[in-house]
Amino acid sequence: MQTIAQNFGIVNYLPPVDANGSSLSKSNAAFVNMAGYNKVTFIITAGAMTEASVLVKGYQAKGASGSSVASTALGISHYWTNVASTSTALLTRTAAASSTVTMTSVNNATYVIEFDAKQLNATSNFDYIGLGITGISAAALMGITAILHEARYAGDPMISNASA
Repeated sequence: MQTIAQNFGIVNYLPPVDANGSSLSKSNAAFVNMAGYNKVTFIITAGAMTEASVLVKGYQAKGASGSSVASTALGISHYWTNVASTSTALLTRTAAASSTVTMTSVNNATYVIEFDAKQLNATSNFDYIGLGITGISAAALMGITAILHEARYAGDPMISNASA
């Protein structure tokens, strides 16, 4: 049986931490390589949040270090969240404004943002996507997982039991 870990790229994008506002901007963001995948899904789990408007945007870059990061954010038309009721397991599709996901001060909310590799300017060698997060202080707790999916190439081969 194939597993999620074999067929998807799973990245611990931002381990659960006290967020440091200055280190989450687009110029300091981590970038994931989209060269072998069609989509990336970012799952943001917010813990204790005091800010009423933390802004999250996606940016393209030419390297993992954020080299030549684009000045314009990638388009986001919608995202999913349970911010209206964190006690529900189901996330609600929510319209994004100006390519921005706005996180609120609701503690323990989840936000899911997706980008398609087709949004990248491949002609100019942009193969990486990262999140720029602004309006956040060191008092905020959050973690982010990135899932790269729809692999363009075959996943890891199934592990066989050599003793069988």
